[in-house]
Amino acid sequence: MELLRTAVNRVGKSILCAITATAIVLGGVSLAAPIKGDTAEKAYQDARKIYYRVLGSTRLREDPKNWERIIDRYESIVNSYPRSRRVPYALYMAARCSARLYKDTHNTSFLLQSIRYFSRLAGEFPGHHLADDALYYTGKYYQKLGNVEKAARAYLRVMENYSSGDFYARAREQFQRLPKKFEKLEENYKDALNSILALPLGKDLKRRWKTAAERFGNHSTIVIDPGHGGKDPGAIGPRGLKEKDVVLKIGHFLADKLRKLPNVKVVMTRTRDRFLSLAKRAAIANNNGAELFVSIHLNAIADPSFSGVETYFLNLTNDPRSLAVAAKENATTKENLSDLQLILMDLLNDSKIKESSRLAEIVHGEFFTLLSRRMRGVSNLGVKQAPFYVLLGAQMPCIMVEVAFISNPVEERRLRSRDYLNLLAEGIYKGIKAYMERVSVAYR
Repeated sequence: MELLRTAVNRVGKSILCAITATAIVLGGVSLAAPIKGDTAEKAYQDARKIYYRVLGSTRLREDPKNWERIIDRYESIVNSYPRSRRVPYALYMAARCSARLYKDTHNTSFLLQSIRYFSRLAGEFPGHHLADDALYYTGKYYQKLGNVEKAARAYLRVMENYSSGDFYARAREQFQRLPKKFEKLEENYKDALNSILALPLGKDLKRRWKTAAERFGNHSTIVIDPGHGGKDPGAIGPRGLKEKDVVLKIGHFLADKLRKLPNVKVVMTRTRDRFLSLAKRAAIANNNGAELFVSIHLNAIADPSFSGVETYFLNLTNDPRSLAVAAKENATTKENLSDLQLILMDLLNDSKIKESSRLAEIVHGEFFTLLSRRMRGVSNLGVKQAPFYVLLGAQMPCIMVEVAFISNPVEERRLRSRDYLNLLAEGIYKGIKAYMERVSVAYR
């Protein structure tokens, strides 16, 4: 009897050990986030160990839930440790595991999920050695989904940005196998690059970025850019009001207010109804050594009920409406903007983005606060980012303020009022003044 009891105990312990081991593998995978005390490296290595355990077990790897749990684990590293050097690796592994799920289940949602992870890796870490891998697989998976144009764009990004990478030859081979019509994409990319190089960038793009204290030391130059003009009317309201005329008036009001500030010089890109190229506007700001560049525009959309105010700074975006606004202001198409965004990833200056974002937040906050106090029903559409040509060439913090929707009959009627235009200018003025004051205080 004692021998039987001992045997049962041993069997029981063996079963318990087996259950515990399985729980460690599967239970560990199911954790939504690493334990708080863990470092990013430990969390990554833990996820890696679980990945290989599942991969090495026929029973475990055939269960889709295990792969989903591993993906959650890698994603939790991205969310919990956004500054860790392991983030691009975690995104890469999450993408590969998602692709594995697609292979096992034939569920296209997993392939789309893989594309999202790879796209994020390539977009946020363009200088990482896995970026070209991510773009190549993005192209392959888009091809598998039948979206040949997006596949072509992904391959093209590898070819143009990673010519010395290990995926260049494969991307080139896949691109050349695509229908001949996609050869035009390569030409569009080069045209976009040439148009950017024609802007006043060159060596000056790499010049030393001024600190906030340097910018607002003894004397400040602010450039006001009323959009459109001359042969380019901009957006036109339902009753015929033209954007170019309205923003010019607002520009004059704003310039008059800013000139009352001590040690401030104001330059307007245009003081009358004349046409200026987007590159010329930025060149005026650069040639005057401006500390700030503010472009004033009116919004327009097919839906006449849409209204509100929004402020933009230069950066990449995936937001469809922001891309539509940028396409309108750049006088181009959303498709061509995608070519521009490929190049922007390499050219954008982090300091410029951060300071322009700060300028946009302060100006928009003051602008909307004043407007909402004086007018009823004003919609706050917030601060957004998009690839605007006119902002790309400017070598200082720069923003574009879309002060109203001229396509809205109510807002078009308001825009005919001199007092309302002065109010809009007052809002922007207060924002610029607040930005300058905050910068000066911060750097005393």
